[in-house]
Amino acid sequence: LILLDSLLQEKMAIIAPGKSQEEGKTEAIADLEWRIKALEIKATEMSKLEEELKLFRHSQRANNWPTLPAFLPIKPCFYQNISMDIPGNGKKLVTRLYYLWIVNWIVLTCNFLGSTLILGLDDGTTFGLSILYCILFIPLSYICWFRPAYNALRNNSLINYILFFITFSCQFCFSVLMTLGIPNTGSSGVIIALITFRKRKAGTGDYFIGTLILIITLGFALAAGMQLYMIVKVHKFYRKRTTLNKEKPNSSEAEIETPKDLMNEV
Repeated sequence: LILLDSLLQEKMAIIAPGKSQEEGKTEAIADLEWRIKALEIKATEMSKLEEELKLFRHSQRANNWPTLPAFLPIKPCFYQNISMDIPGNGKKLVTRLYYLWIVNWIVLTCNFLGSTLILGLDDGTTFGLSILYCILFIPLSYICWFRPAYNALRNNSLINYILFFITFSCQFCFSVLMTLGIPNTGSSGVIIALITFRKRKAGTGDYFIGTLILIITLGFALAAGMQLYMIVKVHKFYRKRTTLNKEKPNSSEAEIETPKDLMNEV
């Protein structure tokens, strides 16, 4: 408003002496209207150019994850660059989710190692399921909840947000189940550790193995706690971003209407 008012005063100050005050106002208003239209056209062109550059950047880049040796016939399947793709405060959330995914596959690998230690304590069900969990859940966790979170925070995609919340909630429930260690579920959790300690009294268990199982249980418990924390953080971020997006159109409409109101008053 101050800028438009100053421009109008400057235009009025340089009006030719032979022209009337009313003609000068009309000419100044017409000049301001032309400038506003030119700025709107430039803003539209800049937004289109920005979208084109974004699409070009996403379509021309080569996949770089996972990083594999060049001699392997298998090539990277995804492109991942958190510092370039994720805007604003979303970088910290995506980075934490990526580290949490790393924690997830480390704990699953430890669960597999723990299940090998208790092969003599059950019929091998825990060992077999732990192998299946490593083969399936390590890549599926990346595809099913990390990539949706990555795309949601990059593009502000509602569908990816919904997919992330659903799959990540299932991941949280799975971590809680693995922490409990129910027999014949493939988990090295609390119940399995207690069974190991109890069988030690009968001469078939081992305190050392039971202690290792408890350490693995602690890993699953920490993973579950961090997953619950990230669900809350991402949900807060989504709500805040949605609120800001709703407020932007209202503020832009107010900015567009203000110059017109000023011209009408003049």
